[in-house]
Amino acid sequence: MIKFKCLCGKKILSIIFVLFMPLVAYGVPFSSDVIINGSITFDSTNSSVAGTTQSGSISSLVSGASTSSSISGTTLTGTNPLSGALTDLGDGFGSAFYMSGNQNGDAGALYSDYAFNINNNSLTDQYLIRFNIGFSNFVNADGSDAYVDGQLTLMNAMSLSELFFTDLTSDVLFGDKENGTNLASFGASLLDTGNVSLDIVLNPLGNFDLSGLNALEAGVFDSVSRFNGTLSSFISVSSVENLTNTGPPAGVPAPSTLYLMAIGLLGLLIRRKR
Repeated sequence: MIKFKCLCGKKILSIIFVLFMPLVAYGVPFSSDVIINGSITFDSTNSSVAGTTQSGSISSLVSGASTSSSISGTTLTGTNPLSGALTDLGDGFGSAFYMSGNQNGDAGALYSDYAFNINNNSLTDQYLIRFNIGFSNFVNADGSDAYVDGQLTLMNAMSLSELFFTDLTSDVLFGDKENGTNLASFGASLLDTGNVSLDIVLNPLGNFDLSGLNALEAGVFDSVSRFNGTLSSFISVSSVENLTNTGPPAGVPAPSTLYLMAIGLLGLLIRRKR
């Protein structure tokens, strides 16, 4: 009969737990063949405020370090633009806007611009770069003459073709719209939120430019109407896959190897107790 002391069992369980924990991708450096430079810029020149309450921020996560700059009205406090070279999975840039108004003449607009330049420096390997687009778009207008529109658009900066967009308009006078399509409602609360993957394949020595616009606009045109809206987005690198060399990255054990290590370690501990 084999008897285990309680402490021994705890050690075995804790070791197995650590080895079987899922590997977290975020914060892990990706291939040095892929160079991604990006930025988020608050457009204070074209943004405006007239009686509205508006605020927000722009943010970055670069090499695992986060930075943010705050917005009040059209005044930004902090660094603008936020930019840098993305080196780790999970790195990216974000923008968040809030706006409300309830008086005749209240009007405002907030804009920010995304830019990503992606290069594959490998002479032989093809890469798949996957971006995650996390977004939330909410608009609501009430009364007889008010509107609010929130939109996020991402496009191929070379061909100017749209790759992703969300566009919601709540308008009590002219009717609501969702992604350019007229709805049957007037001044409804509209929400579009989610996480979307955007895949970009780069051939050896290939490059790609990705650009985007985050925009929230609104207005009140009588004394009995009001609006509020929020628009936030964060665009990050979720995976970088070598399509030419599909083996596991050097120095990172495959899942089957982790299981074998755990089983072998458990066997050694049992044998030692015997």
